Amino acid sequence: ATNQNGRYNNIDRGVVEITLPYPVIGRDVHGFLTNDMTLALQDRVAPTDTTTTDLADVADHVVFCVPYGSKSDDYSDWIGYARVPMDIDLPERFSYLNDRWCDTLPLAIHELAHNLGFVHSGDPSGESYGDGSCLMGHSVEQRGGPEYCFNGNKNWLAGWFRDKSIDLSNTPSWVGRLYTNLDYTKTNVDYVLLKVQDMYIQYNVARDYNRGVQEYRDEVTIATGFDQEGLRWSYLRAGLSWGDSYV
Repeated sequence: ATNQNGRYNNIDRGVVEITLPYPVIGRDVHGFLTNDMTLALQDRVAPTDTTTTDLADVADHVVFCVPYGSKSDDYSDWIGYARVPMDIDLPERFSYLNDRWCDTLPLAIHELAHNLGFVHSGDPSGESYGDGSCLMGHSVEQRGGPEYCFNGNKNWLAGWFRDKSIDLSNTPSWVGRLYTNLDYTKTNVDYVLLKVQDMYIQYNVARDYNRGVQEYRDEVTIATGFDQEGLRWSYLRAGLSWGDSYV
């Protein structure tokens, strides 16, 4: 959020501090607590010439950092929570982080990505959070980090590298160079993302903004994606080093 030339109040570098009239201990973020935090935020940022404001005019997405003691579905040691839209063109707006997890960067991005329509990414064993190459797998508790990105399926859905992505599903064979998306802006880079049927292939280089990636470092990763009841899941199938193959 920004104060847009002073129009909105109490926004300091995108952060707004709100106060509720009761302690959050024992209250569930799926209940009245969510509504009360939203109303308190609206009142807090409202321009001086109005009593409230529509948060959609202030920010595209809002992350609530909830103090210690709240619950999520009666689970007190919850980490983060966000709604996933059924229509990717109609993103959700709010996500919630629990206390000490508020400054864990991967978790904040993980929950924001839920708002954008991303669902979890699993591993070859079938564990639904198990993809250590992707922010939609397990989050690692580390202040300000670690820094890593999304797998090929999520990057394809987002369309961030569309002009350097290629669908080879109807191509009998292909010979070419696959670069890391870290080099996306370089003029000599042809492709950073490949799609073959339901497989999404990228080079998972562990440097720069992907230097903290947890698994399959410096390997070519293959992720599959599928829709289930309108939700877009993915699973990492393999990580390939020099000389490896995948069938």
